[in-house]
Amino acid sequence: DAIPADQLDTELYHAEQALSSKLRKLNILRLGGIFGSNRIPGKHFSGKICNVGRQPANYIHVHDICNILLTLYKREIQGEVFNAVSPEHPLKAVIINAMVAKYGFPPPTAFEDTGEQTKIISSERLIERLNYTFLYKSPTDY
Repeated sequence: DAIPADQLDTELYHAEQALSSKLRKLNILRLGGIFGSNRIPGKHFSGKICNVGRQPANYIHVHDICNILLTLYKREIQGEVFNAVSPEHPLKAVIINAMVAKYGFPPPTAFEDTGEQTKIISSERLIERLNYTFLYKSPTDY
């Protein structure tokens, strides 16, 4: 059965703790929304109403995910937890408009604000610990 959205963070945390206690060398990457290749931010809202445009983005490009995994492997880093999202967090409407201009798909019909608040996730610990430089610092560059 699906876990209700309001319980998901707690369940994920407990799953991380259970895995970490049994697999001490396990690295956990908490990934943001994954984009890159054929996955283009905002394309889902093409010709539709976008109700998340006023939310900051916690996205990551697939090329950065691959490079982070390679960095963890090469440096033999084990048993740590990292948030992995691009370091810049523009509003999703800004990203969508940039992708419309870059890729030429039809824009959303409207941006509506649901009032839902989202938090900004930081990759600062990952950047410092791995001395990692993101290929895509902002989702507007995808």
